[in-house]
Amino acid sequence: MALHYDILALDLDGTLLGPDGTVSEVNRQAVHRAREAGLSIFPCTGRGLVECRHILNHIGHVGPVAVAGGAMIADVASGKTLHRFAMSPATVAHAVEAFHEEGNAALVLKDRFAAGFDYLVVTGPDNHAIDPVSVWWFEALKVELKFVGSIEEDTHPEYTIRTSIVADSRRSVPLMRRLRRHFGSNALLHSFPAVISSDLQNAGGREVHVLEVFDARAHKWSAVEWFAEQNALFNPRVCAMGDHVNDVTMLREAALGIAMGNAAPEARAVADVVTKSNSEDGVAHAIDMILSGAW
Repeated sequence: MALHYDILALDLDGTLLGPDGTVSEVNRQAVHRAREAGLSIFPCTGRGLVECRHILNHIGHVGPVAVAGGAMIADVASGKTLHRFAMSPATVAHAVEAFHEEGNAALVLKDRFAAGFDYLVVTGPDNHAIDPVSVWWFEALKVELKFVGSIEEDTHPEYTIRTSIVADSRRSVPLMRRLRRHFGSNALLHSFPAVISSDLQNAGGREVHVLEVFDARAHKWSAVEWFAEQNALFNPRVCAMGDHVNDVTMLREAALGIAMGNAAPEARAVADVVTKSNSEDGVAHAIDMILSGAW
């Protein structure tokens, strides 16, 4: 049976990854079947490259991957940057100042291939600390950090692809609303629950969110369009699978948008179909539906 689609744009956290943060053998084999059937697998993740390479290796992915919510496309094997949507220094500076006003260190994600490290941590005049959730994440994934007191100490502002904080949602969500009013259509903002270890989750019961600021062009569908053009697919038949707010653009624009059973309302609202949850190997179920021609 002929495939209905050329590209499968695939989110990681909450989608390919189960609640335990790993890829099940059922999902791994399903991705392999899709690749063997002729689908071009294009992972699209909010993680940086160093934060997801072990996952991509596990599913045997080689070639391009969209990282940082689509703000950059990188080659998995070499780590080389293929394309990036860099933030303007003015946008970064305003976001960093707002983060400091709320008592947070700013996490400025860099193009590692160009800059030589992952995050510039801007602590501000009051030397703000990184949230414990971020400390755990960076240590677990061996993320390379560089600390500075002021964004003016950034020697390579042209390599910034995202500026963010990880903080209590009671502070981060109102701050996101304020920043959206300020930036309007000149920047893209996301806020969603952070991936968190069970130990930290059980300590204090905080609801910790990630608040991210990007260039307005930096989203997953932009990355999919770039990938399609590089593969000479100018009218690509794309299916996309995801679960959260940073997946909305590709779920909405793809020929087939597939929301996970555990998806946020924003993702469900724009999807064409809903598969099983990430705890039920929903990716494998969706791939089987695609390969059978049912979807």
